[in-house]
Amino acid sequence: MEIRRTKVKNLIVRKNLGDKEIARQLNVSRTTVQTDVVKLKKEGRLDNIKRKARGRSATQRVTRLRKAGLRNKEIARRLHLSSGYVQDLTSRLIEAGQVDPLPRPRGQMKKQGS
Repeated sequence: MEIRRTKVKNLIVRKNLGDKEIARQLNVSRTTVQTDVVKLKKEGRLDNIKRKARGRSATQRVTRLRKAGLRNKEIARRLHLSSGYVQDLTSRLIEAGQVDPLPRPRGQMKKQGS
């Protein structure tokens, strides 16, 4: 077990691999790799190590489609993502000024608060 954790650490540090690829290379489950990572962090053997970021490519694809004028539901359908995730992501992109809000379709009124 200790040998496997050392291998997991080396694959993270030296090759910056994700859990799925490490699991494939070591012929273990992804859950086993995740458990090893948690234990390595608790032992202080994985401090200050950047892991692969998740979602960057999804953010870039959503940004590209949003700039092309697609609405959230269509983006979610095309990218096989949940519409809630796309809505949250586009809200953050609009706040950051990376994409512009789309105009409301004709006939839709702005909601008025009480």
